[in-house]
Amino acid sequence: MELARSWRQACLLSSLAGVLASALGLVASYYLGLRPGGTIVLMAIALLLVAFASRRLARGA
Repeated sequence: MELARSWRQACLLSSLAGVLASALGLVASYYLGLRPGGTIVLMAIALLLVAFASRRLARGA
């Protein structure tokens, strides 16, 4: 799955996704009383699913 057009853009997008998954996971774990490690992993999986869905919708399938 290609979301980036260059190596630099791929590195920036992956860094942004990691920071976003970590921040969302920590906030969700705080408010929901969950363990942070698993919550961060679930947020990363959710971001991956969103990326798959957006790519599929962009292609018009």
